[in-house]
Amino acid sequence: REAEKYLTSAVHADSAALNELVALVNPNGGIVLDIGTGAGHMTFAMSRSVDEVVASDPTPQMLEVTAKAAREKGLTNIKTQLAYAEDLPFGDQHFDGVMSRVAAHHFKDREMFLDEVDRVLKPGGWSSQRHWHEGEDELLIMLSGEAVLIEDDGETVMQPGDVAAW
Repeated sequence: REAEKYLTSAVHADSAALNELVALVNPNGGIVLDIGTGAGHMTFAMSRSVDEVVASDPTPQMLEVTAKAAREKGLTNIKTQLAYAEDLPFGDQHFDGVMSRVAAHHFKDREMFLDEVDRVLKPGGWSSQRHWHEGEDELLIMLSGEAVLIEDDGETVMQPGDVAAW
């Protein structure tokens, strides 16, 4: 029953935020991994723009809710996979895109999570991690790679050594 509550959670089911993330990534096919899918909201939104979405979560009940909702929505390009964010059961460079939304606070080791994202992502692939709620403070410290911070007044390219708070 707890898992089913995520289906109607206003924060998790915010269609405007989900559509905004899909538009920002602007995927065009491919295989995408959703880490910490919860009830599958990001998976469902992304499924319209890609060939396949693998919805992963360490909680079997969440995956059951996701699979049931996907069937009810008629979405046939979604698979579920029991997985911890810090130890993904996929081969290297397997995914065209990797995403996670409002889930990182559940991860035991966020650095290992990011290492796993890097490992399973194909060269030139995209990744999107959005983990804050309105009214919460966030801190980003860039260790490697590049990120684009998108705010109301524009975009900022972040490089290793950069720090941002909002």
